Amino acid sequence: MSFFGKNIRKIRIAKKMTQTEFAKLFNLKRTAIGAYEEGRAEAKVDTLIKISEYFRISLDVLLKKEITVNDIFHLTELNNANYASFLSDDDIIKYLSHNEKAKLIEAKELLLSDIIPASSNVAVKMPFDCKTSVASLKTGDIIFLKHHSDEGKLHLAIHNNEVCIIEKSASRYTVYTQNNSFPKDDLTDFKNLYNIAGLFANVK
Repeated sequence: MSFFGKNIRKIRIAKKMTQTEFAKLFNLKRTAIGAYEEGRAEAKVDTLIKISEYFRISLDVLLKKEITVNDIFHLTELNNANYASFLSDDDIIKYLSHNEKAKLIEAKELLLSDIIPASSNVAVKMPFDCKTSVASLKTGDIIFLKHHSDEGKLHLAIHNNEVCIIEKSASRYTVYTQNNSFPKDDLTDFKNLYNIAGLFANVK
């Protein structure tokens, strides 16, 4: 069984493309894309190769397995159990392709204490570059947060009305702001502490 039809539909939705827009990339008709997605027709070899090369996804992956968001966007995940994303691929696609309907917000919105219900998980765009011992975060990266959680080693919080990243070690914390980094023994003067549960690198 080929996963091709299901995979190109996933690619198309993740890239915010209509069937017509997708078809034009490869000089195909919209009806052909619909037929591929519904499993009513199989693409020719040259079409498979073009799609594979255009999206930089191997033919083996495109045909033989259900692709993930990481395959589609060539995203960088934190390969550590502490940072394993708690979101499904479908959830991530919603964040990336339907931002206006999902809880993907600018980090500065976290300064408003009532913007996010305490029970919510949320995705935030990283507001500045930050290199910790376990991850390099870049401006525009999408980070997935768990509200008010002290799990894991990497957190986002508010300190002196500024968004910061906190790295937790065995005995203390290192705080990273846009222009500085400094050690802390505790987090009593920090607001809105979030555990960073997953990271996906900014898609250029």
